[in-house]
Amino acid sequence: MRQRAIWSSIVLCAGAIGCAGKTFVRVDPPLAAQGVSVALTQEECGLDQDPMLPDTFVLDLSLTMRVTNSATEVVKFHPERARLLIAGREVTADDRAEEVDVGAGGKKDLHVRFLAKGRDVACTPR
Repeated sequence: MRQRAIWSSIVLCAGAIGCAGKTFVRVDPPLAAQGVSVALTQEECGLDQDPMLPDTFVLDLSLTMRVTNSATEVVKFHPERARLLIAGREVTADDRAEEVDVGAGGKKDLHVRFLAKGRDVACTPR
């Protein structure tokens, strides 16, 4: 059986400093192609000041995405291919989880975690 791969490119925007429980991720409609859709369903954000660099912060972002496979073949989700975009800087997923199969006609909630460090990371919009 031929398998197709989902290459998840997540484009997210991080803004001003502070975690106030607000959504800071740009949430677009679900991405869909060839019968497969990927939608952001949940986010958890933590922000700490770097003890070594007072003007630098560490962002800990966990995302849950629902992958729905309406196609007739199995698709693979590769968490290590997910990307976070902060002020033009690309951050790779921190997870080294194995690829996940989503069967034909099935759906799964998949988790991806990002750790990013810098002056431009935050949990709230600008």
